[in-house]
Amino acid sequence: MVATAALRPSSPPLSVPVNGWHAELMRARRANKAQGRTLMIVGGAAIVAGILVGGSGGTVLILGGVGVGAYGFYLYQR
Repeated sequence: MVATAALRPSSPPLSVPVNGWHAELMRARRANKAQGRTLMIVGGAAIVAGILVGGSGGTVLILGGVGVGAYGFYLYQR
């Protein structure tokens, strides 16, 4: 009997760095920007809907839209 062993890395290899950043990290960063942009648009739409609705329901929509838009701005700036 002959014993053999095969060595494999424990984690998948990362791609070749691009301008000091790995491609996976750059994709994740772009995804955060896209998600932030989407949340800002949804927040703006909620603000407009709140203005059109008026009353206490409109106030809730406006405040929710401001919160969602602010969180989207935070993600976009990260």
